[in-house]
Amino acid sequence: SDFALKRRIDIGYVFQENYLFEKLTVKENIIFAANLSGIELNDDEVYELLSKTKTQELIDKKINELSGGERQRVAISFALAKKPKLLLFDEPTSYLDQENCYLVIDVIQQIVHSNETIVFVVTHDKRVIASADNIFFNC
Repeated sequence: SDFALKRRIDIGYVFQENYLFEKLTVKENIIFAANLSGIELNDDEVYELLSKTKTQELIDKKINELSGGERQRVAISFALAKKPKLLLFDEPTSYLDQENCYLVIDVIQQIVHSNETIVFVVTHDKRVIASADNIFFNC
């Protein structure tokens, strides 16, 4: 349906467990994500997108060679490749060590402050909550 197509194009998701293609490279994953929305990315655009999540040095590595924190940051780039109007995060810092947790928080804040995408984060992580501009509780 038209609604399903619009949702696929306009909404990006970053899940607690990332769903990247293990045997593809980081670059191939990003290009695949963009192609799903009819977007063609050149090498410079892929590099720029990965730079937003500080993963540009991983561009030619396969997903199964990455750490959990690296995978999560690549998953954010994967979601951003669609150029979504709305980006949903489900527990984006789960399973991450402190350093990677703060890297992911920094990336989310950069996305929010770019004013290009509306961001919703579902989390129990107090570090993520402390960095939020607006907080909604569901008890």
